[in-house]
Amino acid sequence: MINLTTRTIAALPADMRDEIREQLEQAPDHGKLMLTVDIEAQAATQRRVQVAFREAAAGPGAGFLCVSLTGQAQAVRSSRCPALAGNAPQAETLGLKFSVASGQVSARVTNAPDLLHGTLQLGSLSKLVVVLAAVASGVSADTLVCPRSARDGKRQLRRETIPHHGFTGCDGGIHAIPFEQAIAASDGLATYDLARQLGHDRLLDALSALGLPTETSTGLDYELAFGITAANITPLTEAMQALFAVAYGVKVSAAPHLLQHRSTLNRRVNRVADLVPTSEQRSQLRRLLQAPVKHSMGSMQVWSDVASAGKSATNQSPLRDVTNRRFMASRLWLLYQEREQALSLFIVTTATPAIPLGLHQLSAQTFNQPVRALVAAASPRT
Repeated sequence: MINLTTRTIAALPADMRDEIREQLEQAPDHGKLMLTVDIEAQAATQRRVQVAFREAAAGPGAGFLCVSLTGQAQAVRSSRCPALAGNAPQAETLGLKFSVASGQVSARVTNAPDLLHGTLQLGSLSKLVVVLAAVASGVSADTLVCPRSARDGKRQLRRETIPHHGFTGCDGGIHAIPFEQAIAASDGLATYDLARQLGHDRLLDALSALGLPTETSTGLDYELAFGITAANITPLTEAMQALFAVAYGVKVSAAPHLLQHRSTLNRRVNRVADLVPTSEQRSQLRRLLQAPVKHSMGSMQVWSDVASAGKSATNQSPLRDVTNRRFMASRLWLLYQEREQALSLFIVTTATPAIPLGLHQLSAQTFNQPVRALVAAASPRT
C-alpha cells in the first residue's frame, strides 16, 4: 500500500515531488510510503521542534528556532536559518514575551525577524474585538447568543463545534449558548450572529480604539467573527497590551520596543478604557478573556496551569487537498499571566502562500513545549 495522505501534488514544492517519485521507485510492490504529513512523522516533527526550542532557549545569545515545512527542526545561533536539504521550505516562527506594564521584552525567539514588519491575518484573535464591542454595548459573559447557520455566498459557514453548520434559529432559547461559552470554544457562528446584532459602528469603534485596521471588503461582522481581519504584528502587540491592561487594571508606561515606530499605546489604552468605563464591564471583559483558558469548553485548557487568559487562532491556506479540506497557513497563541502581568505571543506561519503548513490541524500539543518555554521565561520587570 502506498499512502500519500492528504497533501495534493499541486501543493508540493518541486523538490518534494522529486523525493516522492524516488521513494515510489524504491518502494516494494506492497510497501508503505510514509510522507511528512503522516501521523508518525508529525509526532517525530513535534519532538524535533521541542528539542530545537529548548536548545534555542538555553544559554547566552539570541536563539532562532528553524522549523521546516517538511519536518526538520533545529536551533541556531545566527541571524538566519541555514539552507535545508533540497531547498525545503521553512515555517516562520516568532515567540515573544513582554510586560503589559512596562513593555519590557523578556523573551524573543524567532527565525524570521521580518515577521515584526509583516502583516498577518489574525484568525480568531479578531474575536476579541467583538468581545470588546459587545461588553461596551452591555453584553455580559452570561448573555445568550445563537450559533445560527449562515452562508458566505454559496458556501455554508461552519464552526468547530458539532453541529458544524449551527442551527436555523434559537427561538425560545433552544440551542442558544452563553457568550462566555462561545468565546471559550471559538464559535464563529455564534460570534458572527452577535456581531451582526452589534452592527458596523460599534465594531468599528472597538477596532479604532485598539488601533487596528478598519478597512473592510466583506463587512466587519463577518471578517471579525471568522478571522479575516489582518494587522501588522507590532501594532497587534500594542492592541493586546491595551486590552489586557484595561481589563486587569494594569498601569502602562511603554510599549514593547520591537521596531523603530511611533507608539500610540497611550491613546489605545485611553480609548479602550472609555469604551468599558465601569468596574462591572471590566469584570465581564476579564471573564471573556479567561474563557478559552478556564472554561470547561475552552480551546486553550492545556495552558490553564500557566496562564490566566488568552486566545488561540488558526488561519487556513487557500489550497485544498483531494477531499476539499483546506491546509493550514498559520497558527497563533496569545497567553496572559496575571501574576506576572505579562503577555506571550507565539506565531508559526508559512512564508509562502503557495506552500501551506504540512498539517491540517497544527494542534496545541505540537507546540506545547515551545509555548510553555516562552511563558516560563523570566518575567519582565514591570
